[in-house]
Amino acid sequence: MNTTYKTNLFLGITLFLFAFAFGQEPPFTFTKHLLAESIGARSVVAADIDGNGVLDVFSASTEDNSIRWFENKNEEGFTDYTIFAHAKGAYSVTTADIDGDTDIDVLSASSADNTIRWYENKGVDGFTCIDAIFRNAESASSVITANMDGDEDIDVLSASYSDNSILWYENDGTGKFTNEQGDYMVHIIDSNAGGARAVAVADMDGDMDIDVLSASYTDGIIRWYENKGAEGFVAYTIDDNAPGANTIAAADFDNDGNMDVVAGIYNAAEIRLYENNKEALNMQRVLPQSIALHPNPMTNVLHISYISTTTVNYTLYDSTGKQLSSQTHTGKEHQLEVWHLASGTYLLKANNDTQFKYYRFMKE
Repeated sequence: MNTTYKTNLFLGITLFLFAFAFGQEPPFTFTKHLLAESIGARSVVAADIDGNGVLDVFSASTEDNSIRWFENKNEEGFTDYTIFAHAKGAYSVTTADIDGDTDIDVLSASSADNTIRWYENKGVDGFTCIDAIFRNAESASSVITANMDGDEDIDVLSASYSDNSILWYENDGTGKFTNEQGDYMVHIIDSNAGGARAVAVADMDGDMDIDVLSASYTDGIIRWYENKGAEGFVAYTIDDNAPGANTIAAADFDNDGNMDVVAGIYNAAEIRLYENNKEALNMQRVLPQSIALHPNPMTNVLHISYISTTTVNYTLYDSTGKQLSSQTHTGKEHQLEVWHLASGTYLLKANNDTQFKYYRFMKE
């Protein structure tokens, strides 16, 4: 066999394998729709903001300083509204019920004015920008929410690049983040996360409180912070060789009950998955009284049934381990309203004084 033939055969096989591995026809296609021209679009998130059963879209755009809402009107498409046009260097957007009135509000982090803000959902009147949660998060680049102190309201966390900080802001339950003296109720998780770019939350150690994760761009470290309650947080390194780490998320990828971590490492041009090697959570430990959830999956209401009357505490988590609600119920029947949740997988923990069990369910 001559050299030219060998070379052509090799190239032919290589191109065939490349096409087979990377050029396969997808099982379905996508239709592109332009929601709006947005200069410097940096962050998007979906939520059913108006409770009509369909998901809307929210965006943060760095160059035009805008926080926007794209209302989903089904067959009519999306209608574009500007929630706020002065979030200088708008970098991150998220949603949560900040004031406890059961509707979904909007939050943003803007890097040029170092500000974390929230925007109150006023229903048919749109959104009102509430006084800033914090004005000194230097080059703020990420904002998320979680119940950090177990008081059943939603608190706020941020990552800020220039001051190397991961911070959390205490909510008094009404959407106020200052004390009686007017001082910000801000708590430092880490002030040495060099070039802090992203923050996430999850129960990393299975003790049912909210821990925190960070990705820091300058020092190239992926960290997690164990929540010690009144004692604060203890920092641990997941990866100290993640140059340009700039995004992070947590989820149970191997279905062992423990939260794993995924991160984007910009300067290494990599997406990395970090498997949590903690002993697998026992998902089958049962309560003295069996519990049934139905329907599963569901759309608006999850029905919870007990064999007989008993007192059970139950806590709802999303797929990242973020606590969404916590209630105690006594009786044989109960209903959990889930209409406001996005479609996806959720985890319900049911426990009494001695035992517990986790239940997974789907929201359509």
